[in-house]
Amino acid sequence: MRLMSWLAVLVVVCGGAFAQVPQDSTATVTGTVTDAKTSQSIRGAQIVFTQISGGSSRQQTTSDAEGHFSLSGLQPGNYRVFIQARGYIPKIYGSTNQPSSGPAISVKAGQHLADLAFALKQMGIIHRRVVNADGDPMVRCAVQALQVNARRNQPRGMSSGQTDDRGEYRIFDLVPGDYYVIANCQGSGGMSMPLGASGDPTIEELSYVPMYYPGVPSLKEASVVSIHSADEMSVDISVTRQKTYHVRGMVTGDTSEESNLVALLVPRDLAIVQGPRGAPIFNGKFDLPGVIPGSYVVVVRGQSPNARTKIAREEVEVGAADVDGLTMVLGNMAGIKGTLRVEGGMPPNTNLSLLVVNLQASEAGALAGPSLTGTSAQARLKPDGTFEIPEVAPGNYMVGLTASGTAFRDWYTKSVRFAGRDVTDAGLRIGSGTSGSLEILVCARGASVEGTVVDSNNQPVANVGVMAIPDESRRKRWDMYDGGRTDDRGHFELRGLAAGDYSVVAAQDLDMDDRFDVDTMTKFAQEGTRVRLDDADHKTVQLNPSASVTAESQ
Repeated sequence: MRLMSWLAVLVVVCGGAFAQVPQDSTATVTGTVTDAKTSQSIRGAQIVFTQISGGSSRQQTTSDAEGHFSLSGLQPGNYRVFIQARGYIPKIYGSTNQPSSGPAISVKAGQHLADLAFALKQMGIIHRRVVNADGDPMVRCAVQALQVNARRNQPRGMSSGQTDDRGEYRIFDLVPGDYYVIANCQGSGGMSMPLGASGDPTIEELSYVPMYYPGVPSLKEASVVSIHSADEMSVDISVTRQKTYHVRGMVTGDTSEESNLVALLVPRDLAIVQGPRGAPIFNGKFDLPGVIPGSYVVVVRGQSPNARTKIAREEVEVGAADVDGLTMVLGNMAGIKGTLRVEGGMPPNTNLSLLVVNLQASEAGALAGPSLTGTSAQARLKPDGTFEIPEVAPGNYMVGLTASGTAFRDWYTKSVRFAGRDVTDAGLRIGSGTSGSLEILVCARGASVEGTVVDSNNQPVANVGVMAIPDESRRKRWDMYDGGRTDDRGHFELRGLAAGDYSVVAAQDLDMDDRFDVDTMTKFAQEGTRVRLDDADHKTVQLNPSASVTAESQ
C-alpha cells in the first residue's frame, strides 16, 4: 500500500512538471489621462489603440472619474494611440504637434504595460458681443472664427456660433492658432434693408454687411486673434449698414424643359464671407440684391426629368454700382468615361475601387463652393479600372487621383489622354455636351524623399510644413506635389513623386492648399533644396525653415 501511495505522488508531481500551462498571448495596458495645465483627472476621455504592425487590431476604452483607464486583450505588435476628450485638443501618443503621428507603443504577449500618462491641452474660446453703430445688440448673427491661409484667402479651419437676444456669442473647441473673427448679420435683418418707401428703385439700399474684428469690412484690414491652449478671449465686433448693389441678368439657351431655375451668386474668395445666395428666375430674368463689392461667380443650373443637367457660369466683378445686363447661356453638362492602366501591369491584390478620379477646374483659383459652381467633378474607379463621371460643367480641367488609406502612397499619374490627345500637363477643355474617353496611365514606383528640418542651432523643428515642388513645366499640375508636416523629431517623408526635378522646402505656414497658387509655389521653390528623382528613387535631405517667404511677403 505504501508503494502504491508513493507511485501516486510521483504521477501527480510528474504530471505537473510536464503539463503544458497556457500562457496569456495578449497584453494589458493601464494609465491615466490628465489636464496638461492643471494636472486634474479627465473623465470620459476616449483612448484608442490601433495596431500598425503585426496585425490589424483596434480597441478602445474610456477613462473613469479619476482619469484611470485599462485595456486588456491587446494582440502583440506596435500600436498608435489616439486620445481625445471634450474640450481638449486630440493627441496622438508621443507627438508634440497636432495632428501628426508619433512613435508607436510596442506590446508583447503576456505583458502588463502600466502607468501610461497622457496629458491633454485644453482648447481655446472666443466670446463676447456683436453690436451696431448705436451699441444695440445684434440678434441671430452668425459669428465665425477662421484659421486662414492668408496667401489664398482660404480657411484652414472654421468654428462658428450665433448671437443670442443680448448680442452675445461663444465659440469654443478652438485649437491653438491665429484666427480672424467675422460677424455676418445679413440673415438677421433681411438680406437688404432699404431706407424710405418700399419698392422705390431710386432709394439707396443699405444692409448690414459682414464685418471682421474689430469692425472692418475686409480681411486685409482685420486684426488677428491669437489663441493658446485654455485661452478665453473677449472679441467685440461692431457692424454697420453699408450700401449694397444688385446683380441682374437673363438666361438664354434651351430653357423650354427646365423648371425651378435659380441663379446663385457665389463669392470667389474669403474676403467676402457671405454664403452663396440665390434668386428665382422669372421669364428668363433674375435679380440678386444686397451684394457687397467683390469678385463673384453667377451660376444657373437646370434639371429636367430623364435629361442631363444644364449649367451656365459667369464671373462678375461688383464695384460701386449695380451690375446689369449679364447674359447666361444654359448648356448641357458633359459625360466623361475612362479607364486607368498601371505601367508594367497591375500589382497583386490591388483594390482599384479605393481610387477616385478628380477633375479640378484650372481657373477655379480660390473659388468657394466648387460643388455649387461646377468647378470640380469626380468618380470612384470600378474594380476593373473603368470609371464614369456623369456630369462635368464646361471649363478647363486638370486631372488627378486621390486614394483612401496608404496602399497607393507610391503611385503617381504618368500620363493622361482625352479623345486620343495628350492632356497630361495642359489639362483638358470640356465644352457643352463634349464627349470622349479619358485614359489615365499610372506608375506604382514613385520616388520618395525623407529627411529632417532643423533650426540654426541644428535642433529639430516640429510641426513645420514640408513640400516637394515640381519643376516649372509641371507646376500647374496639383497632383505632382506631395507635402506634410514634421513630427516631434523634425522628421518627414514625402512619397509617390514622379520622376523629375523638385525643390523641397520647409515653412511654418506652408500647406497643400498652396499648390493651387503657381506664383506662391515659384517663390517657395527658390528657397528649397533641389533634388532630381528617377522612378523608385529614395533620397534624404536636411532642410532649414524658409524665413523669407511668408504670408506677409505675398
